[in-house]
Amino acid sequence: MMKLPTIAALTLSAVLLAACDNPADSTFSADAEDAKEVKPVEPPADAVTVELNGENTTIEWTGSKPTGSSHDGGFKALAGSATVADEKVIAMEATIEIASMWSDNDKLTEHLLNNDFFDSEVYPESRFVSTEVREATADEKTGPAADATHWVTGNFTLRGVTKSIAFPATIEAGETAYAFSAEFDINRGQFGMDYGLADAAIRDEVVIRLKIDLPRS
Repeated sequence: MMKLPTIAALTLSAVLLAACDNPADSTFSADAEDAKEVKPVEPPADAVTVELNGENTTIEWTGSKPTGSSHDGGFKALAGSATVADEKVIAMEATIEIASMWSDNDKLTEHLLNNDFFDSEVYPESRFVSTEVREATADEKTGPAADATHWVTGNFTLRGVTKSIAFPATIEAGETAYAFSAEFDINRGQFGMDYGLADAAIRDEVVIRLKIDLPRS
């Protein structure tokens, strides 16, 4: 018969293991590569440009520590556009105001805005410019990307570092709007945000969640 201290120890171990789960383990990892050339493309005659702003676009993130704690946050202010042609989203771009960041802890928000992390006074904006938006292939629809309908590639600028990232997304056409959603993780160290990495106090992966409602004309 198993003794109570043993049961307690096993229970505690299970709780600790669950607490140490990495949120990025269940998301697609968008590894950063060298920035790609953004080639000017003449949009089709039927193309429509839709404004992106803090009302129709939600950008949220989750960061975590190996010890098990995690924090959620996001950005309230951004400006950009999406181009739609032939019932398809063909391009996207957005500029995020870093100072509009929020998180579930006010002291954390202050820390994230200083030079340990985003350094918002030196780098007040982050930017994404798509270089390709296409339908996801069958081979790409695996694991965390199993439900993806599209694949988005673009140049992402953070802390003055510009890299190309690619991630799965779901774009669904409704009666009044196109619903765009994506969830993936990036390695913040690849963009020069290395606070807490040397001693592994804070994980390098940050989960990003995007949700956009594009009104149909």
